[in-house]
Amino acid sequence: HLTTVVVILPRGTEQEFSKTYESMAEHVVPMSGRKFKDLDDKDGNSLWRVVMFKSAAENFKKQCRERRYVVRDFEYSEEGYKRLKTQRDQLEDAVKRQHELVRGLYQAAWSDA
Repeated sequence: HLTTVVVILPRGTEQEFSKTYESMAEHVVPMSGRKFKDLDDKDGNSLWRVVMFKSAAENFKKQCRERRYVVRDFEYSEEGYKRLKTQRDQLEDAVKRQHELVRGLYQAAWSDA
């Protein structure tokens, strides 16, 4: 019954958005707007998420577009998350092995110094 909408805000519009997002549409979960930390881009745009009932999502998106906010849908997939986590773990293991190999080569090459 609930859905998450991701909103990309241009620089300088965060305060206005945080004050008005609850009134943009009915059935928006109060105080659900959260900024994703450390995801600002080089232009100063920031990424926010808002939780609401599915019935309110289209009206909320329309209101956001009228205010020139970029709106994206978010669909959580547990399988996708597990797949991404597995890939990340494999990559971290590969990086550790490569780091140990390079470290051993450097120690052998520079052992006389």
